[in-house]
Amino acid sequence: MSGEKDHVVNLRNSEYQRLMNGCKEAERQASINKRMETEAAKTRSELCGLASAHSAKFAEYESRIKDASEQLRSNERVFNQRLTAQAETFARNVAGINQRLDGQRAEYVQLIAEQGECIEELRDELQEQISSLQQSIEAKEASQQRIAAVWQKDVTVMLDAIASSYQHEKFAPGAISGLKAQISLSQGNMASGNFQAAIAASQQTFLRAQELRLQLERKTLEWQAILTAATGSLREALVHMETLEGTELTFHAAEGMTKLPAEVDYWTGGALTALRSEASVLQSRLDSASDRSVEELSALAQEAGELTTRADHLMFCTREAIVASQMRNNIGQVIESALQGAGWNVIESCYAGEGVDGRGYTNALHMKLRHQNGDEMVSIVMPEAQTSGTISNLLRLSFHPQANADAGHNEREATRIAGLLRKAGLDTGEMECAPGTECNAVGRPENLELARAANQRQPQTLVRGK
Repeated sequence: MSGEKDHVVNLRNSEYQRLMNGCKEAERQASINKRMETEAAKTRSELCGLASAHSAKFAEYESRIKDASEQLRSNERVFNQRLTAQAETFARNVAGINQRLDGQRAEYVQLIAEQGECIEELRDELQEQISSLQQSIEAKEASQQRIAAVWQKDVTVMLDAIASSYQHEKFAPGAISGLKAQISLSQGNMASGNFQAAIAASQQTFLRAQELRLQLERKTLEWQAILTAATGSLREALVHMETLEGTELTFHAAEGMTKLPAEVDYWTGGALTALRSEASVLQSRLDSASDRSVEELSALAQEAGELTTRADHLMFCTREAIVASQMRNNIGQVIESALQGAGWNVIESCYAGEGVDGRGYTNALHMKLRHQNGDEMVSIVMPEAQTSGTISNLLRLSFHPQANADAGHNEREATRIAGLLRKAGLDTGEMECAPGTECNAVGRPENLELARAANQRQPQTLVRGK
C-alpha cells in the first residue's frame, strides 16, 4: 500500500454554514447605489446629446436637397418637422427617465421602441406624399416631359441626401445602389419618349427611397439603443468591480465582530484583475463599434450584461476562499489536538507559498508531526476545486516511519487516524492512495521539506491527483 493517503476532509456542514453566514459584506451596496447615480447622470446627458444630434441631422438633410424642386423641398420640410417633433418628444422623455442606471437602460430601450413605432406610422402617409407632389408639379409644369424630368432630378437628389446622411451600407447594404438602378430605368423611358412610364418609375423609386429612409431612422435608433444598453451595462459592471476593491468583510464570532479588507484579487487568485482586463477590452470594442452590425453590437451588449453578475460572484468566491482558509486552519487544529492523544505532536508547520506572499493563506496547510516512537508524518490540508465551483479540502497523509516500511502499517495507521478525526468532529471521505504513489512504501521525501513548500509558488486551488 502507498505511503501517502488522501481523504476528502471538512468541518461539519453546520460549521461551514456558520462561517459563511458570519462572513458578510460591509456597506458595499450603499457605495454601489451612490456611484450608479453618478453614472446615470452621465448617461442621461449623453442621451440628450444624441437626441439633439438626431434633430441636427434633419437640418443637414434639408441642406442637401437644396437643388431639388420647391415642391420636394416643401414636402421634405414638413416630413422632417414630423420627425423632429418626435425627436424632441424623445429628448423630453429621456430627461425624465429613472435616476438609476439599471432602470435607465430598460426605459431607454422602451422609448426607442415607441419612437420606432411612430416612425413606422409615417410609412402610411407616403402614397399621399406622392399624390400631393404630383399635383404640385403638374400645376407648375406644362408638359409630361418636364414633369418626368422634375421627378427624376428630385429622386436623384433625395437619394444622394439619404446616402450622405445615413449609414446605409451598415443598416441596408446595397439598398441605395438598387434604387439608383431604378432611376436608370426611368431615364431609359425618358430617352424613348415614354414619359408616363418614366414618371411612374420615378414615383415608385421615391416611395422606396422614403421607405428606406424610415427604415434607416428606425435601425439607427435601434442600434443606438443597443449601444447605450451595452455601455450602461459596462458602466454598472465597472462600478461593481470598483466597489469590490475597498470593501470590508465583517466576521461575526462568539468573541464579537471583526472587520478586515476583502482583498478580492488576493483571495481569487487575480480574478478581479482578469475581469477588469476583460472590461477594458470590451470598452475598446464599444468605443470602436461604429461599423459593427446590430447583431455584433447585441453580442457585445450580452457580454457587458454578464460582467456585473461575474463581478458580484467574485465577492462570494472571496468569502468562500476566506472561509475555506479558516476551515483549513481549524482542521489543522483538530488534527493537532486529535492526534496528540495517539502519540503524535506537531513539530513544524507552514502554508505553501507563505515565503512568497508573506501569508500563503490561499494555499495548502502543511504540518510535520513526530510520533513518540520516532516515526514522522506530514499532513497537508489543501483546497480542492469542486465541479460546483465551491471549495472543499483534501487531507493528504504522508508517512515516514523510522523502521522498514510495512505495507499494511500505513493502511492501518491511516484508517486509525481517519477514525480519530471523525470522532473529533471532521467529515472524512473514503481513503485513497495519492496518485502516482501506489507503489511507494513511504511518502515522498520532499514532503518533509516544509521550507521548500513555504517558498514554492502554489496554485490557488489544487486538483486531486496533482
